[in-house]
Amino acid sequence: MEVDIIIKSFNRAFYLDKVLFSIGKFVTGFKNIIILDDGTPEILLSKITEKYPFVEIRKSTNHQEKSDKILRNQEIDGYKIPSELWINTVKNATENVLVIEDDVWFTDFIDLEKISKEMTANNVHLTKIGWQSDVRFWNNLEENQISENLISQNSTKLFTSNRWVMDLVLHNRYKFFSLLCRLRLANNQSINEYYNFGSILMGLYRKDFWIYTWQDSAGRVNEKDLLKNSTAWYHRFKKNKSAICRTTKEYLKTTYISSATNSYHRYNINFNVLAFNNDLNQRWLNGEMDVIENFPNDYSRTYLSHFLNDDKKALFYQWSDVFIKKFGKDPSLQ
Repeated sequence: MEVDIIIKSFNRAFYLDKVLFSIGKFVTGFKNIIILDDGTPEILLSKITEKYPFVEIRKSTNHQEKSDKILRNQEIDGYKIPSELWINTVKNATENVLVIEDDVWFTDFIDLEKISKEMTANNVHLTKIGWQSDVRFWNNLEENQISENLISQNSTKLFTSNRWVMDLVLHNRYKFFSLLCRLRLANNQSINEYYNFGSILMGLYRKDFWIYTWQDSAGRVNEKDLLKNSTAWYHRFKKNKSAICRTTKEYLKTTYISSATNSYHRYNINFNVLAFNNDLNQRWLNGEMDVIENFPNDYSRTYLSHFLNDDKKALFYQWSDVFIKKFGKDPSLQ
């Protein structure tokens, strides 16, 4: 039972190269690698297919518009996503499908077919094969090893319900979440715990669960809608104690020193992420970048910063310091 690997991609060929290299080095048991690209300039994609002829690249309807803006160094709306392309691709993928992004890469050997077979045998709907080394909100999870490679995760205290009620909770409509807090059915950490029922970056999904999670996206990113849907799915199948699992070890890493656009992680620092990405893409295209520098960890900041002049270098360190402090729980970053 091989699985398709779907990679959502946007204008960071120097990271897309890294994830494809890591798949070639570490991953077996996959059927197809499908890249869903939302605007990476064609000259960069051509080099990717030249280097990795076995991958398939599908472009979004807004690809040309975004690509033109990139080439002109114009701002991109990072919240506008090709969700229709993503959903249609997953619908036609293998029953269990790995959906990742271009800034995620494998760090160790993994047989996806073996994991997929264990999922089917144990009625698993999602297996997290990476979790960014972040276990801060696992305190109320009960874990049990259910097979050679899978550990189930079930919430012991968190309030869950259907989509309608979870919409009230996550948006605090009619002060519903505030009421739960007063009744001691929730607290200021509860919202973070709802992330345990999904995996935006690193999940091997039963495809109907992934489609259900993304059904409200309508071309825009709204993480609360994703949480609403994944929690409602977990609630619906709550009697299945194997529905949500993780692997016994972590196989994926992501970056905390790069972002796809300026729409995220601004931090009031005058560092232009889009311009930096464009410069790194050009250097990658010219053969000046070593995609396995510091592998299997992320590119070192020292390495990336040497492509910048001194004033931009200082801003890059300021910007990435905030990013790492806020999100980076990976010990290799410290």
